[in-house]
Amino acid sequence: MRAYLIDPSTRTISLVDTDGELLSIYALLDCQLVTTAAGQPNGDILFVDDDVSESEHDAFSFEGWTIYSKALVLGTDEEGESTTPQTLIHIFEDQISWLGKKVFDPNVAFLSWETSNLIWVGLFPN
Repeated sequence: MRAYLIDPSTRTISLVDTDGELLSIYALLDCQLVTTAAGQPNGDILFVDDDVSESEHDAFSFEGWTIYSKALVLGTDEEGESTTPQTLIHIFEDQISWLGKKVFDPNVAFLSWETSNLIWVGLFPN
């Protein structure tokens, strides 16, 4: 399947091939622990490094979130399996702001059930 690799150090978004398996995601992101961020109503998600040190990193912002690592954009199907993203690559190019070097600043977000449920409504229509 295809995926988008967002690399803030080179300020590029590249089309890459992957099998969507966890070990492949680790290799593409050059990390050993991942989390997901910025889930989209169509099932597209960003996989990011979940073990970022509290030091300076190349960063970018997407939908108000600051990401301090590379990110891999994959889609998901009704069963949660990885797929090629539905969102066109140029949409990400238009919505990403490159931030340069930034010191990691952890944050916590609390979403209401109604807010987080909007993602699932789009994934699993009646």
